[in-house]
Amino acid sequence: MCVRRRRSALGDSTQYLHNKAALHAYAAATYDYVIAAMREAPAAAWSRRSQMYNQPADVPARWLELSHEHSIWTLGQVVPSLRLNHVAPPSYQIPL
Repeated sequence: MCVRRRRSALGDSTQYLHNKAALHAYAAATYDYVIAAMREAPAAAWSRRSQMYNQPADVPARWLELSHEHSIWTLGQVVPSLRLNHVAPPSYQIPL
């Protein structure tokens, strides 16, 4: 499973780091990109081991699991940060 794409195809950091709507669009584009890559990956790609970020080589499912964990951890840091800056975080609504 190859997940390579030019940065500009997903968004311009000079925009999404300073504009809430652009950040939302960037986040949606990155998730859409990974979902499409997963759907398009041939079966053999799911067993191919690769190495990233000085971690031991592993299969794509492990990298996706770590990515999911990272996104949860990162989002979990947003709420305390907002509260520490006296900003009320948006209310949570369970997706239906």
